[in-house]
Amino acid sequence: MSKLNFWVVISCVLFLSACNLLPSSKGSSSSVTKEPPHPQTPTTTFRTDGGVSGDSGPFINIFSTGGKKASGRNFTRQFSAGSGRRDGGTLHAILVADTNDDSIGKSVKIDLGNMEKLVSEISQHTGILLTGGSISGNDVNKSQILSVVEGLSVGPEDIVIYYYSGHGHNPGGTAWPAMVLEGGSLPLKTVREKLKAKGPRLLIVMADTCNGFSNRRTFNASRAGGKKANYEYLFLKHKGVITASSSEPGEYSWGNEQIGGLFTDALLNSLNQELVASNPSWKAIMKGATKPLQGGSSKPQHPQVKLDVTPIGALPTVDCNRTPTHPDCVPIPGAVRPSLSGTCQGPSYSKRGQKCCKTGQGREHCWSLNLD
Repeated sequence: MSKLNFWVVISCVLFLSACNLLPSSKGSSSSVTKEPPHPQTPTTTFRTDGGVSGDSGPFINIFSTGGKKASGRNFTRQFSAGSGRRDGGTLHAILVADTNDDSIGKSVKIDLGNMEKLVSEISQHTGILLTGGSISGNDVNKSQILSVVEGLSVGPEDIVIYYYSGHGHNPGGTAWPAMVLEGGSLPLKTVREKLKAKGPRLLIVMADTCNGFSNRRTFNASRAGGKKANYEYLFLKHKGVITASSSEPGEYSWGNEQIGGLFTDALLNSLNQELVASNPSWKAIMKGATKPLQGGSSKPQHPQVKLDVTPIGALPTVDCNRTPTHPDCVPIPGAVRPSLSGTCQGPSYSKRGQKCCKTGQGREHCWSLNLD
């Protein structure tokens, strides 16, 4: 990838598959459940080296959590140094997953594995160096996440991907949810703005948490394949901001321990389709990812997105009929319902430039129509 001679703000993709629920009168976390609690879901087990049992991926363990807060760079597990080229920028991945939660831990673990596969494949098929790691288990708390985000050193050619899977809610006043963490909630918008200020070329901030209802399926890169040129075009030749969440305010996001989260699955399925398309685009990806999703309720969840990205290069054109073995032409192998007290219980309506609804407790909740 050629170096740009000007500063570019990276594409900030904020994917939040989270419960964007309304504030609870008691402030309890039960009303901000990402998925319905499973009656017999066991607590996620951890290996003695600090990793999650059954996980695999390009990771090295940098410390054992042992039930204590992490130290060092605050990653539970860190990506090992890859073979990517440093002169083409770096892909910084921060993957946060609340795998310890009794009700959603198994579903969240699937999400973490899916995202590990995704960032690994982006690095593999673009040649960009992959760094960063995951924060999971006992290490998922507000101060830990902020420490990693604020301490990140980013160059103008870099890509930053932040992903969160866990509990969330909507604090009011905005359409975007906040992550519910030990130490207090953390608005997704806050993380986005902190990372955006570091000036990466492409910023993708994603979360799968309650902002509504959602269900999921496992991401498997080999099921759809992809073209190397499409990977490079989407991730190396775009700048701008994409903000998305799995549901509108007053909705849950659903998932289960077999397939993970609905929004994450829809997003990855849509991405897979564009990776083999003749004319891939972020607009098409997000259009496919933001269709209404039917989870564990009669009411679907409605993902929302604000798309503001610009191509900074053209998609390479190769006549695959004449050169079918060209690298750009060869495909790459690759529930119980929670309490509804904090959700919209009737149709939404407009009021003084805002969108509003009534909760199950009869309380009115309003939020801005501006997806800033």
